[in-house]
Amino acid sequence: MAAVQLNAELGNIRLNFSKAIGLIRRAAESRAKIIVLPEFFTSAIAFNPVMEEVAQRNKELNIPQRLSELSSRYGCIVASSYLNIISEDVYNTMLLQFPNGDQLIHNKDIPTQFENRYYTGGDHNRNKNGIGVALCWEMLRSETVRQMPSDLKIVAAGSCWWDVPNGSTDIDLKSYNHELNYKTPSRFAALLGAPVIHASHVGMITGFRNSTSNTIVSRQLLGKTQIVNQAGEIQKQLEISDGDEILLDEVEISQIRKGRKIPPGFWTVELPLQYLEAWDRENRSGQEYYYRNRYRMIGNPAAAA
Repeated sequence: MAAVQLNAELGNIRLNFSKAIGLIRRAAESRAKIIVLPEFFTSAIAFNPVMEEVAQRNKELNIPQRLSELSSRYGCIVASSYLNIISEDVYNTMLLQFPNGDQLIHNKDIPTQFENRYYTGGDHNRNKNGIGVALCWEMLRSETVRQMPSDLKIVAAGSCWWDVPNGSTDIDLKSYNHELNYKTPSRFAALLGAPVIHASHVGMITGFRNSTSNTIVSRQLLGKTQIVNQAGEIQKQLEISDGDEILLDEVEISQIRKGRKIPPGFWTVELPLQYLEAWDRENRSGQEYYYRNRYRMIGNPAAAA
């Protein structure tokens, strides 16, 4: 298995895509059978106006066709996430591409906080041929665990997990955020009783602090690209300092499944009040912005007018 870590340049679609293709080839030439790319692999994401052009630029690249060709050439499964125009909406699409041309398309069901500005909620399509998919905070929700099938063999997961703003004096929140990022794939794997291949971003992003502030801040993307076994134990991990890299390891896939202990609440962990307030405020504000501006983001000026 291979998890790809990217140090993406925010919104630089062609550069990030080119780097990702090179890393896919490296992983495939190392005989990886499943290769997982991070969430928003062509762009990363921040609360930044540059994101409003990403879906159109992705469409110009014909990403599904390019990934299908690579999957077929190397005989491997490729999992990727990117902003994708479908009909008259933008989605955070996770594409699971099989060598024979088959696909699974999962559109992230609930955008996280300011992400709501740039795409809308999707579906619960999470499994094909025993391979499940999940994106970032989907791994933190009990409903995601319920949606995974009983014959689940392995999970392809991608994240673009940002830190608190640089210079923040809230050391406790920063520490909690790092720990949450580090432990989420392991907790998710243990809940499912299935290995998780988690690909993520590193590097810096710049954008507005939140929907109520015009302050521009920089944030570190936290990485923690991991391969986790079905017991929730980390087999291998990349660090921020590793930059653009692939994580390779063998994964044991067992047909024996323990009973799932699904937490009863919405979240699988108890989140701090700051997170819950931001979830409520930024989700609502972002959705309002998206529906005012979605036609411009999909390149339909007539509808926008």
